[in-house]
Amino acid sequence: MSTAINHDIEEFFTRSDQVISASNSEIFVKGSYLESWFFALKNSNQYIHNSRTGIFPNQKSFDTYVLFGSIEFISFSDWWASRGFDKFCDGFISLKYKFISKSKQDNCIGISLDVKKDISLELVAHDFVSLVGQFRRIYDCGGYLSCAPMAWLIYKNRISSKSIIEYLKIYEACENYRRNSSTIKLWKIGEQFKLNPRAMVKSSDSPAEIVEKHIVMGQTVSAACRKGKLLALNASNGIFPKI
Repeated sequence: MSTAINHDIEEFFTRSDQVISASNSEIFVKGSYLESWFFALKNSNQYIHNSRTGIFPNQKSFDTYVLFGSIEFISFSDWWASRGFDKFCDGFISLKYKFISKSKQDNCIGISLDVKKDISLELVAHDFVSLVGQFRRIYDCGGYLSCAPMAWLIYKNRISSKSIIEYLKIYEACENYRRNSSTIKLWKIGEQFKLNPRAMVKSSDSPAEIVEKHIVMGQTVSAACRKGKLLALNASNGIFPKI
């Protein structure tokens, strides 16, 4: 989570007149892992099929549906306003964490926090218990947000939310090409997204250089598309984010 948004949340909770709602909280959701989770499900053929039929392959996939519902024909903003806020508003906390790691002592989690003096002790106590509980679940299940959905605002992973969304957009583009054309030139998708700057064709390139760049760009797109597909598939099975 960026320093700016972290600061905005901190300031939000210090204003006693503020009541958090779907409309004034969307700024905190945009760009978060919750948005990329939503996008993974929206690009999952399996999740859409589950939603249409009401048949789920396992408990985790059903639990995911309970949280997100049917999202086939709805934008993220509209989903947040109509359902997402109600389901995930418990993820908002007043505490600003600085560092979280596994302690050297077995079965312990180290947490360092900043707590402003004007935040009530009741709110601090409630949020601290929630924070510890969420991170215990994350560590216990291998680091997946899907194990502790209410940790979406403070969740971190080696795969950034921005990268996840990029992989999914490329996967979506590949699927659209496949549906609408008998042939697919992956390098065209790569150029559209400027996925690999070194493989972008220049006017001064020779025919041999152009062919080589198309091959490299196609390989880059293929790898990104594969990651997007796995993210969507695993999300539909109740595991996110997993490549």
